[in-house]
Amino acid sequence: MARVKRVPGGLVSGRMRDELRPGDVLEATRPSGAFRLRPDPAERRLPSAPRPGRLALHHHLDDRGGLVTAERIREPADGPADFCLCGPEPFTAVVTVVVRGQRRSVPQRSGETLRQSTRRAGFTPPFSCESGDCATCMARLTVGEARMRVDNALDAGEVAEGHVRTCQAEPTSPDVTVEYED
Repeated sequence: MARVKRVPGGLVSGRMRDELRPGDVLEATRPSGAFRLRPDPAERRLPSAPRPGRLALHHHLDDRGGLVTAERIREPADGPADFCLCGPEPFTAVVTVVVRGQRRSVPQRSGETLRQSTRRAGFTPPFSCESGDCATCMARLTVGEARMRVDNALDAGEVAEGHVRTCQAEPTSPDVTVEYED
């Protein structure tokens, strides 16, 4: 049995809840999310599954298992594994930070700047004024979009190249990657 959450303004969830009856058959397409598996199947690491080399599917309901954490995601794995998560946008929204070639990702938090996300990812980003005037914290968005609260330091060319002041930039898309240049 599957449960469908009604999404306000959603095109499918309302019809499914209102019109589907037991025994109805659905034809479904593949997921259309932005899952990023390793390109070479030999490099993919899968958690234990009933059949070796196959994908293991694990369900998690927050109301029963609590909020998802990195530790809870790793629990079913018997070693290193790749994971794909799906869920509502706030659940899957990620900020990826690249500093000196090191890449780390953290879940997005509403109202948090890219500088704050960078610190939460375990990096110490450059900064000075934190008011948007000096551009010491400047970095370049390579994926996604962000809105700057205040923009007093970047010229039109820098903005066109994707540069932001991370102390002022808040993500406006669910998948954001920011790279600090040396």
